[in-house]
Amino acid sequence: MKYAFVLGTNHSLCKVEIVNVLKNKNIKFEVMGASEEVLLLEIEGEVTLDINDFGSTAKIIKIIKEIDYEQLTKEEIIGRDLEDWVDPSIKNLTYGISIYNGGGKFKQLNELFYLSFKFSQKIKEELRSWGIKSGCLAIKERALSTVSVNMNLLKKGGREFVFISGQKNVWAGKTLSVQDYESYSKRDYGRPFRDDKSGMTPPKLAKMMVNLANQTQESFVIDPFCGSGTFLGEMLLLGFKKIWGSDISTKAVGDSKKNLDWLMEEFGIDKDNVDLQVEVEDATEISKKIGNKQVGAIVCEPYLGSSKLRSFNERRIENEIKYIEDLYIKSFVEFKKILKYDGKIVIIFPVINYKGKSFYLNILEKIKEMGFHQNGYCEKQDKLGLNLTKRKTIVYYRPKQTVSREIIIFSL
Repeated sequence: MKYAFVLGTNHSLCKVEIVNVLKNKNIKFEVMGASEEVLLLEIEGEVTLDINDFGSTAKIIKIIKEIDYEQLTKEEIIGRDLEDWVDPSIKNLTYGISIYNGGGKFKQLNELFYLSFKFSQKIKEELRSWGIKSGCLAIKERALSTVSVNMNLLKKGGREFVFISGQKNVWAGKTLSVQDYESYSKRDYGRPFRDDKSGMTPPKLAKMMVNLANQTQESFVIDPFCGSGTFLGEMLLLGFKKIWGSDISTKAVGDSKKNLDWLMEEFGIDKDNVDLQVEVEDATEISKKIGNKQVGAIVCEPYLGSSKLRSFNERRIENEIKYIEDLYIKSFVEFKKILKYDGKIVIIFPVINYKGKSFYLNILEKIKEMGFHQNGYCEKQDKLGLNLTKRKTIVYYRPKQTVSREIIIFSL
């Protein structure tokens, strides 16, 4: 079976997460194509893909047919296999059309969008031949948003037809599911305690990072900089049974506990089935609370710098970086004591942006000298078209941010 994954804002991080999730589920696949918009995979055997397993995948699309560019205006879209596209028993159908770039040339993509109006008419005629009355959502942009697809189509029994521009052909398919944006919004803005100065990691990013750790649900996973509990919450939702979190701030730990109680009640997680502990502790001393070589994965966002960085000059920024570097090194000393030899650290390093310059933490070599290895993000990484820094890392950023997040994976 062939599938397309419509990617979130940071396409590189989204792609490596998809690959890691599939690997962790023992799903075999081959990469057919990759762009900044979609990842195309051929998956071995019959599988059920749950979009809630992924942090930033916007849509999952089942590819039903491939069409040569020269045959686009001649070939039927639905053809004889109506059941592959829609429920044959329905009498009325509302549908929409989206066009994505799967690695084709810009000219081909534009031509495909131009043809989408003809595709709409052709689909309507083919559905009519099957006795189905239909109407198409107005084609205003190249792709429908997840909100529009969910509210106007999927929730009402409708269908999104998707056409993806490749280098040699067009993949045509239907959308199976879209991201549960309401759930993410609730976990981010609807939780009882939200600190605008700390604990601001988006739940989507937290889930992606937990998935990059490639652990089973029986693994012992921790966040020693838990803030408001975002990472711990995503660990719970992904089904981990043994979770430990800490923070040096008593307020943060109190907020975490209340947020996690709320999350477990809101999302129906049985407290009796989870060994969850959250404590006040300095990350540079956590080995006092956790036995040696016990932890399967450490997933965290440590201190990223002062909230007043915007007002700093370059010298003060350099001093702040030295302070952060010292904190990270001391933390890695503790991590080495508690991490299993096959364990993983998925961690955020700050990248401070100042007057066109980007200031990175200059401690990678020191961490390697401690016995850690900087890991690649996934298998088949070279086929994914990733946007990597010179340090072979992925940076998660938003325009005009003073501090971006560099995601790095380490192991012993």
